[in-house]
Amino acid sequence: LHELECCEEPSKDFESRAYTLLARRLRGGGGTAKVGQEYFRSEKERREVILVGASALAEAIQWMGGGSAPFADVVLVAKTEKTNDDEEVRILAHRAILSAWSIPFRTMFQSERFQAIKTGSEVHLLVDDTGIFREFVRFMYIPLARLRKENAFGLLKLASVWEVKELETQCVLFIRRSMTVAELPKVWN
Repeated sequence: LHELECCEEPSKDFESRAYTLLARRLRGGGGTAKVGQEYFRSEKERREVILVGASALAEAIQWMGGGSAPFADVVLVAKTEKTNDDEEVRILAHRAILSAWSIPFRTMFQSERFQAIKTGSEVHLLVDDTGIFREFVRFMYIPLARLRKENAFGLLKLASVWEVKELETQCVLFIRRSMTVAELPKVWN
């Protein structure tokens, strides 16, 4: 994925194979059914095509501003209670994208208080973990959660608070599939 400093770029062989599979499906070749999950010959093929789409979306988002994000219209400033001002995380973002995923963000951006604030203004947020918050915002741009045992509950909490249902679903499925009951007290915050 070409993604805002977060993901490794896939090999050219991967891209070539995935684009070939996608082109074959779009042309109607390959002899597979085109209904729901049966559209792809295998789970691996389905994931490769999804990653191609995510890669294209990431490139479009980079076009919207890349590292400097000139079209960003809000700066999310996240810090923990223990964070010094030097250690706060500043994330350039787009109100439309945040609002599309989250009703609380939409409500906040439509409020009179926020409407009076100019484009590019800062929104200060107190969070439990700035790294997990960065991953949460990343999800709203590239909706493929990078879940690990260390961040699953933190992301689930943010997804619940900010009402990002798709991330909430991915977190719950990850926890069910990858953790045992004995592990839960170790990773639960």
